[in-house]
Amino acid sequence: MKTIEQLTNIDKAKIIFDLFKEEIPEFLKYLQSMAEKIAHDKDELIANWSNPFLSYHQWLNLAEQVSATVKRYGKNLEKSSNLDIPLHSIPVIPLQKGPVIPLQKGPVKR
Repeated sequence: MKTIEQLTNIDKAKIIFDLFKEEIPEFLKYLQSMAEKIAHDKDELIANWSNPFLSYHQWLNLAEQVSATVKRYGKNLEKSSNLDIPLHSIPVIPLQKGPVIPLQKGPVKR
């Protein structure tokens, strides 16, 4: 058995999918809503942008790629972790410590 460090990103994604399979539909809806918010709240996000690693336009591009992937593979993404999705269609989102942009104030509404 491989250690977590030896797993590929695809292996890790499959494990996460299997662990949280019932949460995937809501997670995909959340991704879609965040992508829409990033596109819709352009002026506010640009005015408050403080991420030195990624410009707003790069973030918007990633959000659009995620949105397109979810729209294209939607229901299939909910059902299986073994989709044959071209790797170039899945954006790599660099993570940093702490919040990247102020997407929402207050508690998460469900």
